Amino acid sequence: MIRYVSTKGGIAPENFDDAVLQGFAADGGLFVPDRIPTVSLKQLEQWADFDYVELAEAVLSAYIDPTIIPRNDLKKLLNASFLEFEIAEKIPVIPLGDNNIFIMELFHGPTLSFKDVAMGFLIQTMDYFLAKRAERLSLVLATTGDTGPAAAHASVGKKTIDCWPLYPLGMISEEQRRQMTTLSAANVHPVGVQHCPNGGDDLDIVVSRLFADSERKKRLNLSSVNSINWCRVLVQTVHYFHA
Repeated sequence: MIRYVSTKGGIAPENFDDAVLQGFAADGGLFVPDRIPTVSLKQLEQWADFDYVELAEAVLSAYIDPTIIPRNDLKKLLNASFLEFEIAEKIPVIPLGDNNIFIMELFHGPTLSFKDVAMGFLIQTMDYFLAKRAERLSLVLATTGDTGPAAAHASVGKKTIDCWPLYPLGMISEEQRRQMTTLSAANVHPVGVQHCPNGGDDLDIVVSRLFADSERKKRLNLSSVNSINWCRVLVQTVHYFHA
């Protein structure tokens, strides 16, 4: 079984579910797998005929032990996370002219951002783990545009999650602000923060300090869905196989 270790090396290895729910490791590091699975040429040839969701299942299965998420449940989580994409193909690869150049379109999700691709699965998976544990979690994240709307939308109606996207007031587009502030969801709490001369960098400092206090993080049951969460990185690796 692949387990997850901190980039700072100060904690014992964790299972996938614990790494995802914690976001940051207890020593302040980031979670990474303790080994990288290999993919054979035969597997790549088989994967060539898979659609995006089938391919995601194949790639993620290499990193997520079936004792943590049974394969049938993994399939259901992936289908749910891509349900609101506007086209059946989910992530089309479009030829550009006749020069053997292609474009991968990552903007067909509900908030029209590539962040929807990984965020949907991450939130679905967190909700899945939390429901099994009968726990509730507060997601605190800093955003300058794309991450906040994607996290907020994916969190709507989740009974185990409160989502707190923090954004620098007046420093994101009006469309992105509305994507967060007009959601009719009791568990989504967007916060416009004043006096951020450095924009999102100021908020990143606040969030980092918040998570640096492991006792407070545990007491308030906090986690993050910013790009530091290994689950987001994992889902985004599927892009490269799909290409």
